[in-house]
Amino acid sequence: MQLEVGLTFDGPPTISGDGGDLPSGPFTPTDTAPETLEEVCGLRTKSDVVRAWRCGVAPALPGDGVLEVYDGAVLKRGILSPLSKFITNRLLGGFNQRWRGKVFESGKGCNRFGGARANRFGITNSDAKEIERQIRLKVLEKKAEMDPLLKAQLEQQKVAEGSTVSESSSAGAGDGASTDVAERGCRPFTYRIDDSRLDGRPCLVLEYATTGCTGGDALWGPVLGMRDEIREVVPGVLVGLGSFRATGGVRNCAPFVLVRAGASGTE
Repeated sequence: MQLEVGLTFDGPPTISGDGGDLPSGPFTPTDTAPETLEEVCGLRTKSDVVRAWRCGVAPALPGDGVLEVYDGAVLKRGILSPLSKFITNRLLGGFNQRWRGKVFESGKGCNRFGGARANRFGITNSDAKEIERQIRLKVLEKKAEMDPLLKAQLEQQKVAEGSTVSESSSAGAGDGASTDVAERGCRPFTYRIDDSRLDGRPCLVLEYATTGCTGGDALWGPVLGMRDEIREVVPGVLVGLGSFRATGGVRNCAPFVLVRAGASGTE
């Protein structure tokens, strides 16, 4: 039996899925899905992060009037991660303030920037200043062991800091609510459950535009088309894909992770 083989190469085969997207299957027994926050943050490649995101579900929305504060961190994955980090921590927040999370309330929210108090991922506006503050605090606590008056003062300071957190957490998202009085709340967004532009399945969509979003601006919204698509990949752990329409949309996304501020049980 003789096979006829063409003498010309017509190029590689075209592979496409529904909507022109290449689908990715679920994690298999030989490729374990993440089960904890640490495992999510330990995914080594951008492809692994996006794959975990594809296997996630749309998170539940907070109820009307319920404010939810999330700590966040950019996942440095992919060849474009240095550019994504620069945009997020240098341009998006302004004044070179590092991004540290988001706030959600009644269909609107804002991003959190700066702050001297470290978030769940150890992010502060100035890590060096935070380290110095912690060292000074440790020294004072050591001295307080032999000084009852100093010990009482430190306890009062901790109570005052705790009340400040409670007051700032009860503020509205449009007022720049955060868990740190030194934070800045800016880059507001509206959010809803909608179909993903990557795989067509439901996800939490954050859109940055002037319409229905107090304090929005034309550059990040209508012009650049900034958009986040978020799914819950582990109970209490959200993974988001940040993108700009001007740079190719969600296919050139920058992944990030969110956990509720002060939450436990996700480790």
